[in-house]
Amino acid sequence: MKKNKLLTIIFLLAFGVLLSACGTRVMPSSWPGITVDGDTVYVAYNPHVYALRLDNGREIWRFPNEPDNSLTIFAAPVMTEDGQLLAGGYNHIFYSLDPDTGQENWRNEDVDNLWIGSPLVTEERIYAPNANHTLYALDFDGDIIWEYESGDPLWATPVTDGDTLYLAAMDHNLYALPFGGGDPRWLVPLNGAMVNGPVLSPDGVLYVGSFGNEVVAVDSQTGKLLWEVPTEDWVWASPSLGEDVVYVADISGMLYALDATSGDEIWSLDAGSNITGSPLVHEDTIYIATEGGDVLAVDTTGKRIWTEAIGGRLLSSPVAAEDLILIGIVEAESGAVIVALDLNGVQQWAFAPEN
Repeated sequence: MKKNKLLTIIFLLAFGVLLSACGTRVMPSSWPGITVDGDTVYVAYNPHVYALRLDNGREIWRFPNEPDNSLTIFAAPVMTEDGQLLAGGYNHIFYSLDPDTGQENWRNEDVDNLWIGSPLVTEERIYAPNANHTLYALDFDGDIIWEYESGDPLWATPVTDGDTLYLAAMDHNLYALPFGGGDPRWLVPLNGAMVNGPVLSPDGVLYVGSFGNEVVAVDSQTGKLLWEVPTEDWVWASPSLGEDVVYVADISGMLYALDATSGDEIWSLDAGSNITGSPLVHEDTIYIATEGGDVLAVDTTGKRIWTEAIGGRLLSSPVAAEDLILIGIVEAESGAVIVALDLNGVQQWAFAPEN
């Protein structure tokens, strides 16, 4: 994906935010967001959330049953421990669904703006970023408990260590917020907007990339910047962690393996097309999906194991499910929105929604 295409996506989303404030809605096309729970795959894409069988990709249910022209969903749905499936819509509605049937449990319509990023779910709360610059903490009935407003829209899912929420924002700041709300414990200004969240290592280091052509490491307790590494272009998606290695991709198509402690480059690889999803680290293999329609498997030394041409545009992150790699697709000639590959890159099934 050339940068001007990404700028178009950002413009359409931002334009939708502005028009929403005026009571007008623009519905850009989304990209598939994938979540796996047991033997079920949940896919949020355009006007529906689908539940599919993991073993063969057959549809179990869809929500809503009929297309709603006001509804577009951009982010992967999220399961709660008490058995709810959560998804936020471009129509300003935050939904809770029954994961077995697709029936609506409840909806929150209190926020008159766009839900673009996935929520974070803990044992006690739902933390949902909204394009109106605000992070909302909700209970499991969908009622708002508290909120925190940043300087620009929020698209990134926060992460937590069980005590603090870490929030990446488009205002260039990385925030550490108390669980109960209130002022940040610290904030770190970076060199560009962030549209995806940080990843938190077991030893308390946050890794995040930005539109400032960089990936940084930050001490989660103090907010101290530990290291900063330049990239060829914007980092759209969250980094991923391997054993003492940070894997990060930029939209020029470069995949980097960085030493987690020092930030030193271990190796890099040009995927040949642009990358907007996170690398998937699974069983000592790194999987990446490109805008050009290819899925690459790379070993931990940076050597390509295989490349599979899927077609369409692959904008979201690969997802591991048992012995399958699930790939979301946009604009596939077959109409498929998700394919399942085995670990050797052989397609096992594809799901194309029936009208």
